Amino acid sequence: MSTELHMITHYRASIIKVLLLTIIVSVCLTSCKQYAKFETTIHKENATKDGIYLNDYVVKISYDSILKLDNKKVIIKGRYTIVKGLNPKDTVKRQGRSSDTKHILNPKIKIIESK
Repeated sequence: MSTELHMITHYRASIIKVLLLTIIVSVCLTSCKQYAKFETTIHKENATKDGIYLNDYVVKISYDSILKLDNKKVIIKGRYTIVKGLNPKDTVKRQGRSSDTKHILNPKIKIIESK
């Protein structure tokens, strides 16, 4: 392999590495925008089949965890996804929520006050 061909191959590999790194960084920055952190008190009355409603989010935690955290002040942190609501013009009836909802699927929960 000639020196010139080797340099071109090395140059192309470097460009590909930089492009991949740029893509990874942009994906990370985009996903960081969908990060929630808030303080709230858990009330088991807000439980749903999906977890619990807290501060405009559906937080996915088990019902057993909800019972253990009932009436405790906590900090909830985690990335969220947006689940699109049902289309009112849809002729097929489906189960779901009428509006878009934000779901925290893997929350980090820290107890800050027990009552």
